[in-house]
Amino acid sequence: MKKIRVYFKDYVKYYDYKWSWRINQNDNELYMRYRARKGDKYNINKDLGPIFDSIEKDADRFGLCEITYTDFFGIRWNGKKGKFEWAGDPDYEQHLYYFDDEYEEYCVSDEYTQDNIPEGFECLEENRYYDVENVKDIEYSFIVENHLFKDSSVELIYGPNDDKETIYSNITGVASALLKYGKTDLYKKLCEKVDEHFKQLKNSKSKEISFYYPGCDADTYFKKNEVR
Repeated sequence: MKKIRVYFKDYVKYYDYKWSWRINQNDNELYMRYRARKGDKYNINKDLGPIFDSIEKDADRFGLCEITYTDFFGIRWNGKKGKFEWAGDPDYEQHLYYFDDEYEEYCVSDEYTQDNIPEGFECLEENRYYDVENVKDIEYSFIVENHLFKDSSVELIYGPNDDKETIYSNITGVASALLKYGKTDLYKKLCEKVDEHFKQLKNSKSKEISFYYPGCDADTYFKKNEVR
């Protein structure tokens, strides 16, 4: 089994038995007139959508996977079986998930929880803890035309055989984690690559791009914005 490099607090799961519903785009005006903002203050968005339970059960009886339902306001709703949703906590102890490459599925860790994350791991993306302690090398990439770090990424490389993970946007978090675990050589390498990015921002003839030059080198920027 491949060594686990990422643990998840949550992940997006596909539920083949749940239905997803979308309003027919030609009926938005009817929706705004009759259903929008008609609920009480306890409703999340105060809209009153249809209750689809009986419709879904009826469709299931006939083995239907896609249907169109017209409510009593004349609003058409397109239903399709199969839905992506957050999986949520696997149990009351909030154990973490990991991805099993052999079986290609998410599994629940027996040992680690949100209050007991594995040693050497850091939260570098929302809902995800990455192995920082065992990183052997890094690679930084960027698109200079976009906002600072918006489409930047850092590959955390652990060894051969494509053993790596990619962090998007949170470059400052990666820099802070490398310093935390004493990986000064990798931190310096990241700074050198980011300095190239900053230089291109600074020298850009486009004011929209040069605007994002932070006015300092990467080391100064990271230490001023260090994630603790």
